[in-house]
Amino acid sequence: MTCGIEELDQNKLPDLLRLKYGGIPDATRQLNAPILSIQHAFTQFQPLLFKASEETSERAHVV
Repeated sequence: MTCGIEELDQNKLPDLLRLKYGGIPDATRQLNAPILSIQHAFTQFQPLLFKASEETSERAHVV
């Protein structure tokens, strides 16, 4: 799972926003949120994403 964690590194957020929205100002406008709120959501989302992924993997091994 290290690869996934590296992909969601906080330092990659600006690049992800540019790819998805065309730029940081466009991202803040389209998401209707200041960049600090976007950063916070990005950081808070990561543990939930990996927890769900681990639970799915565990269920696959049980079956």
